[in-house]
Amino acid sequence: MNSDTSTTRFAPTSEGRIAYSRAGDPGARVAIVCSPSLGDTRAEFRRVVPALAMDALVLSADLRGHGESDASFRRYDAEALADDTIAVMDHAGVERAVLVGCSVSGGAAIVAAARHPERVAGLVLLAPFSRKIRGEAALGWLMQLVFSGPWAPALWAAYYRSLHKKSPPADLEAHIDGLRVMLRDPARRRALGATIRGSKAPVEAARARVKAPTEVIMGSADPDFGDPRAEAEALVAAIGPHAKSTVLDGLGHYPHVEDPDAVVARVRAMLTALDEPSVAMRS
Repeated sequence: MNSDTSTTRFAPTSEGRIAYSRAGDPGARVAIVCSPSLGDTRAEFRRVVPALAMDALVLSADLRGHGESDASFRRYDAEALADDTIAVMDHAGVERAVLVGCSVSGGAAIVAAARHPERVAGLVLLAPFSRKIRGEAALGWLMQLVFSGPWAPALWAAYYRSLHKKSPPADLEAHIDGLRVMLRDPARRRALGATIRGSKAPVEAARARVKAPTEVIMGSADPDFGDPRAEAEALVAAIGPHAKSTVLDGLGHYPHVEDPDAVVARVRAMLTALDEPSVAMRS
């Protein structure tokens, strides 16, 4: 296995660069693209990438305005994030991949799959936001307040910590320290605020157009959803019979962080079930 997650690559777009790293064999039959949640970095996938890289080429990308990606963009909505996923695949020479997205990136993955069915072999959606949910206005107002000033690093650290419910990882505080550093940058705080304001209407409209096999994974104690199980079932119903859901007992908003083995097992099951090669590397 060829793993170089410490090296940052940059996929160019018309308005800025998207940072990503890669792990695994560039010649692997399968590629996976991992995209993190709002207010996080690609290190969110630190507990699953090593295992997935044993089976596939894994690309882990920072959202625009987050991590090492530029904060120079005009748009931060789900459609723009979906375009970034395709830009990363293009830059890495990946024709087709399984998209693994958490939270807001789950919504972007849905849009990417609907727009580019020839590029998306499957979806693994971790606590995805795919429609306007009850209490969203209040949550959005709270998040806007959190990210609107120099208090953002401390407030986000406290809220982020609360999203891990059953099995917070040993390195959680070290990871949070990195997020604090990111949020000291006013440009990144503005980008996060713009991401929060992005409409979910394009995601909701795209759900019925997804043709790729889809797995929705939720934590039963995720505080961002009033009823995580019902939310997962609603998304599966909207996508259709090629979608299914798994609800992991007691976990919060980041099931891949709290129970990486369970999430890796489900991604591997999807890879095994694919009937044809899911990625063709460009020459």
